[in-house]
Amino acid sequence: RTVDRPATRSANHPVARTRRRAVRGRRVGWRTGGPTRRRLYEASRDAYQAALKENGKGRGSEVTTEIRAAAEFADGQVFYYAEDYHQQYLAKPGARPYCSAQPQKVSLPPFESWAPKELLDSYAPKLPEAFWKAHGPKPHCVIRSPNEPIKWP
Repeated sequence: RTVDRPATRSANHPVARTRRRAVRGRRVGWRTGGPTRRRLYEASRDAYQAALKENGKGRGSEVTTEIRAAAEFADGQVFYYAEDYHQQYLAKPGARPYCSAQPQKVSLPPFESWAPKELLDSYAPKLPEAFWKAHGPKPHCVIRSPNEPIKWP
């Protein structure tokens, strides 16, 4: 469990170093990584935006998720975890009525069509297309899905 992480603490402060190591496994993937990962995130965002437009979906002219490099933030201000009662929100009893997840019914185009060519081999998808056909987003899938992990051959 992470306690507070004041922005005024130096990253070299012993407590800050300990906490950073303690939460390393809980970080959000797109909030870590260098320029290579950033290129993948931006390429996938652009490909999905194009697919949304092509299918007449989306709430505006562009996807509104902002992707910024960690280097653009002062040390210790890159990411903050929400309060405990927000963690694993959809898995908690009684939380489902408040879920507003609405899949757009538009899939990201095949990885090979949008990924930077030099990153195709090292970042290829680990799950086959058959997995996504069986378990991909469906209307109300978040609300009506079981909480157990999916077993895949």
